[in-house]
Amino acid sequence: MTVRDPIKLRDAPARFLKKDWLCLVDSTGSEAKAIEALSHPDPGFLVFTRREGIAGGRSGPKAQAQEEIYALVEKMIASYRELGASGRLIAQGIASLTGLRQSIPSEFWSNLRFDFEANKASNDQFSYTHVTINENDPADSQEDLVARMIAWLTQHRPEKGKALKKILAAGARAEFGDDYKERAFNEAYSRVYQRRRGRPRSSEK
Repeated sequence: MTVRDPIKLRDAPARFLKKDWLCLVDSTGSEAKAIEALSHPDPGFLVFTRREGIAGGRSGPKAQAQEEIYALVEKMIASYRELGASGRLIAQGIASLTGLRQSIPSEFWSNLRFDFEANKASNDQFSYTHVTINENDPADSQEDLVARMIAWLTQHRPEKGKALKKILAAGARAEFGDDYKERAFNEAYSRVYQRRRGRPRSSEK
């Protein structure tokens, strides 16, 4: 495996957050328990109750150990989100809305929820399965722009009827400003509407 080979989401913590990952494995007792802790952080009510018990001297070493694991998990997730939001990592997955494999826009990373065990990522509007991760390089900037435009087009896709490409293009120019690239828009439009440029489907005639 080279540094440019994509890896499954569940393998990403060991590669990109190695030091914290080793600490988490040591704290939880195994890689399986570490990945489970990352995938399913303790719910808020449990954290609140545990912290109240620790502060009041009513909890023992086990609660303290659980709190340390939770703090490490939160740190790792925050670090991981930052790596993606800053563009240092890129991700692809099968989008639930389209059924197509596509890049996950960097703008989504700040509030993504990761299920490392299942190789899934989601936010309140989008979800992706079979997620893979890779390090970014300049050649991927075009694909990231395409992914951002796909997300925008999906949100602005009319419920009924045919979307006029020129109207959507004007909206995209206003939305993306200096980042707008006609080639990227054409590719995104093609993927969202599942048509090839220059060869419209018969239903759109």
